[in-house]
Amino acid sequence: MVCVRDMQRNQIQGGVLEFAAQLDLAPSQLCYVGDSEVDVSTAGNAGTSCLLCSWGFRPMSALETFGCPVAENVGRLEELLRQACFD
Repeated sequence: MVCVRDMQRNQIQGGVLEFAAQLDLAPSQLCYVGDSEVDVSTAGNAGTSCLLCSWGFRPMSALETFGCPVAENVGRLEELLRQACFD
């Protein structure tokens, strides 16, 4: 797991791509978890799928407009991650 706090803001997309390369994975094999439209954009620009968490920066009502699955709790996030990884 890589956390945004480990990267500078302008390095996030590059960090996602670097992380994928270090694991010898295509970006499409990763899932970016975030809490805002910036995270949706970063995931899209990096070529990863995206999941959103409702307990972060934006309220659920805003997150639901971004076109990504939204987890309302950690259990749901785990469920969505399993689906993203194994479906």
